[in-house]
Amino acid sequence: VTCVKDFDCTNTSVQMFSTDGSAVVVKVVVRRRMGGRVMVGVVGSDASSSALAKYTCGEKEIERSIGCGITDEGVMLLHNDQIFFRGSCDTSDPTEITMELKDSRLRFWVDGALVDSDKLAGMRLSGTYRLGISCIKTGQVAEITDVGTDRSVTSTGTIKPKPKLEAGALHALLELLTSESNANGSDKPIRLQDRFRSTNVSDGGTLVTCVKDFDCTNTSVQMFSTDGSAVVVKVVVRRRMGGRVMVGVVGSDASSSALAKYTCGEKEIERSIGCGITDEGVMLLHNDQIFFRGSCDTSDPTEITMELKDSRLRFWVDGALVDSEKLAGMRLSGTYRLGISCIKTGQVAEITDVGAGNVVVPRPSWLPASAFSNTVGPGGLITIAGGDTDAYQFCFNPSNVNRDGLTVSSMKAGSVVLTKQISKAGVHHGVICDHCDR
Repeated sequence: VTCVKDFDCTNTSVQMFSTDGSAVVVKVVVRRRMGGRVMVGVVGSDASSSALAKYTCGEKEIERSIGCGITDEGVMLLHNDQIFFRGSCDTSDPTEITMELKDSRLRFWVDGALVDSDKLAGMRLSGTYRLGISCIKTGQVAEITDVGTDRSVTSTGTIKPKPKLEAGALHALLELLTSESNANGSDKPIRLQDRFRSTNVSDGGTLVTCVKDFDCTNTSVQMFSTDGSAVVVKVVVRRRMGGRVMVGVVGSDASSSALAKYTCGEKEIERSIGCGITDEGVMLLHNDQIFFRGSCDTSDPTEITMELKDSRLRFWVDGALVDSEKLAGMRLSGTYRLGISCIKTGQVAEITDVGAGNVVVPRPSWLPASAFSNTVGPGGLITIAGGDTDAYQFCFNPSNVNRDGLTVSSMKAGSVVLTKQISKAGVHHGVICDHCDR
């Protein structure tokens, strides 16, 4: 199968595999050429044609689908829209994916190395399935090179999940949260979070690339305080095929669900203000209101400079100040994160410089279960016992946090949950699980 146009879809096999039958082993060689993601996996034999025509293997719209994805960063496993495994490995072209369906279990190997996922190992499949392949970027190729039955696959190694926190490993966690650099060698004190399937974050968290047309906002791990000294961030934007790119700030309390569906400056993202580069020029957006439009040359690349100083926010585009009286009159308070919205395939935004200022990393304060009171405070929020009168909710990720934000179920050993709110002392409170199924 060869992709001739950028578009999400899944090609499926004519033949079906039964989980009641003998083992089936399929080898697929993937050539990504221009990058992007290629998915190989299984889809339910009852998957609808309309879903296959618009979605990739592993997305919830395709019934009973599980996909192994090859990306620029390595390997991912996707099921029901949840990326439940990420692993680092060499993904240079070509890459061979081996898939085995045996005894109601599914396993993947990448270039001979087993994808070592506990969650996948625990899944039990039933019924009939088809092979599914998703090539979604022009030039990508996937070729079935071998199909066997009742054969064993020899592993040349294992691909481990990216490091997770082991129980009690607080030092490693603090290092992760407070480091101004990272394993990829970034020397900038601001790094973007890699949360969404429509964007890839690379180069040590300083480069975001849109790989699928979809609205979302990538935010920085670090936060800016309006009480501190000035913070200046420079972002170079390449729009390539046009469309809008937004750069700005979002409230540190912005919900993950809003960031996953909206752009910087839209009302759904709390306290967000965005400077947008469009085909017509520059725009400023806040609370769904475009309160400034200006004409300027927006040829690629375009440099946006953002300054947060004395509770005021200012933007420059290629060195020219965006002269908005309404923006000049706004007074910001509290803590914010950098927000970047690349929403059209091919758009790129790169953090090129960060000026000295009060860049805050939210350090966690770890609390035993006894630190949480048994009563629910005003507004339905759980309260922290021991003298701190602030109320807290848990962040809405991982997914086993109940939507009210009050309780977490089925935590595994080593998993971590932080509170959404920050205390007066400037910390997130959190819980780290030291036993399974707490």
